[in-house]
Amino acid sequence: MRTLIFSLAAAALFSASAIAQDEAAAPPAQLPPDAEEAVVEYGGPEPLTVRSGDSGVEFSVEIADEPRSRSRGMMYRDAVGENEGMLFLYGSPRVVSIWMKNTQIPLDVIYIKSDGVIAKIVRQAVPFSLQSLSSETPVQGILEIGGGQAEALGIQTGDVVEHAAFGTAQQPAPANDNDVPADDADSEEPATDAAQ
Repeated sequence: MRTLIFSLAAAALFSASAIAQDEAAAPPAQLPPDAEEAVVEYGGPEPLTVRSGDSGVEFSVEIADEPRSRSRGMMYRDAVGENEGMLFLYGSPRVVSIWMKNTQIPLDVIYIKSDGVIAKIVRQAVPFSLQSLSSETPVQGILEIGGGQAEALGIQTGDVVEHAAFGTAQQPAPANDNDVPADDADSEEPATDAAQ
């Protein structure tokens, strides 16, 4: 009988140890994205330009293109840098709404159509507000920047957002090592290719 009790006790102890090891090896349960302790990954930073006529304003933006990153947005941040922001991207145009839950700073919310044209701007969205801020028209992205920056920088509806997601990114001119500057065109020395 003693052997049976000892065997049962040993089996129970071994089983409890195995369960504890499995729990330690298992990843922790993922917190909802709006929980302050949640870990949420963003893409970027990437360059983005808002173009109004011949002038443009350059930004460095984080990318929120997954449900968790779009749900979290700029919650729990106490600042957003000048000429920085977050670009929320959606796979296809749709009417979208956001709120300022757990967002500690005022933001300018810029709704962008699939062609990169700014459809609507909500200026100085109120921190912590649960009011729904709708695009009212199908958009493919939202740019959030510091509250007051849109006005200070002259950003308006109808301006164009240049970014690859909208097919509007400006491509730099390709470098051609064989081009000879105009001043050197008559030079007797041939141009050389440094890659040779």
